[in-house]
Amino acid sequence: MTWKDFEGLIANILSANSFTCTESFRRRGTSNIKGMEIDVIGIRGHIALSIDAKMWSIRGGKASALRTAAEKQKERTNRLTFQLEKLSKKISSMAKGQYTIFPIMVTWLVEDVEMHEGVPVVPVFKLNGFIQDFELYEDRIVSYDGILE
Repeated sequence: MTWKDFEGLIANILSANSFTCTESFRRRGTSNIKGMEIDVIGIRGHIALSIDAKMWSIRGGKASALRTAAEKQKERTNRLTFQLEKLSKKISSMAKGQYTIFPIMVTWLVEDVEMHEGVPVVPVFKLNGFIQDFELYEDRIVSYDGILE
């Protein structure tokens, strides 16, 4: 499986749970604005999941790298709140209004890190259950609000 296949698998799991998805959402950087890429974004109602897919194998230092990646995903998700207009061009079913966006890390393997700074680290084989039970975790996950006008 390639990294692109992995992102597609994540999008398929989200789609099976009534999310509309886009993969590889990018914003080019400028001298004033930092660029970003979010691997998979799923929208259901006014909830958005901003997913960073990590198909890493077993290697040393991975727990530290995952924590750093979770911090970066928080930052990207926060910046996504200002990109909802652009996102709505990729996901045309988005309705105007306020969106709550949650950063999530999805991994290929079970990792030592399960949550870092409010960002859940979910193995892909647990993603379906995580989504189905999302309300149980929602208050422990950091989130950001943005408005699509």
